[in-house]
Amino acid sequence: MDASALSPFLRLPLELRLQIYCYALPKTIHEPSKQEDDGLVWQRSDIGLLSANRQISEECLDCLYGDNTFVIECGYSKIEFRFRTILPGNHNLAPSRTYSFLDHFSQRNIQRIRHFVVYVERVDSYTGMIKYNCSGRGLTDRTREQVRRLVECLRYGTLQKVDVRFVNLERSWQMQEVLRPLVLLRGVRQAIVSGGLKPEFAKYLQDKMMETGDRIGGEKSPAHRPRGSYMGEQPRDPVPPLLEKILLAS
Repeated sequence: MDASALSPFLRLPLELRLQIYCYALPKTIHEPSKQEDDGLVWQRSDIGLLSANRQISEECLDCLYGDNTFVIECGYSKIEFRFRTILPGNHNLAPSRTYSFLDHFSQRNIQRIRHFVVYVERVDSYTGMIKYNCSGRGLTDRTREQVRRLVECLRYGTLQKVDVRFVNLERSWQMQEVLRPLVLLRGVRQAIVSGGLKPEFAKYLQDKMMETGDRIGGEKSPAHRPRGSYMGEQPRDPVPPLLEKILLAS
């Protein structure tokens, strides 16, 4: 029997259920007193709704991933999710931890995410030698490859806002080429590219990211589909995604 026939909650309109999920689930908020990431932190809440039943779980995951902003650090040796949460009873403390993004988040849930802040760091040659035993062209090529890997995972979702911040410690315009794989993205509703790069190149990348139509390789940009569509035939991921584990442990 259809779960909605037994549950008064599931007989509510989807739009109303989504509003309830937004109040009940953890979410990212802006704390004006925080400087890092423009004050973007996770506010704790309960995730017990994810265990209610398959339909509610899927709808909650759409909200949990789709309505929040995910901060990603991308560099020579990392593509990491940065998680900052306010400690209970003390809003002055918001510790930050990083977790491997591509190794732990399922592709299915990555495609649910619609809001990103991405820090791309290209260090100077001296720092590269100290940290990675690499300098010069090798630093640039490896960082560009990491940007490409990240873009390949993001380009099949429905992206509302992508805010890319280029940390160019060497202050060389040639280093801005590490961002070129961003042109593979299409259909981003709001694209922002800032930091240590030329304004005209930043605008070029933004315009490309917000273009619609065919993608590289002939693929179509995803339609901006309505949220909350429940795909009953598709199984859940066999292993809980990392975000849910983080929220349970925080």
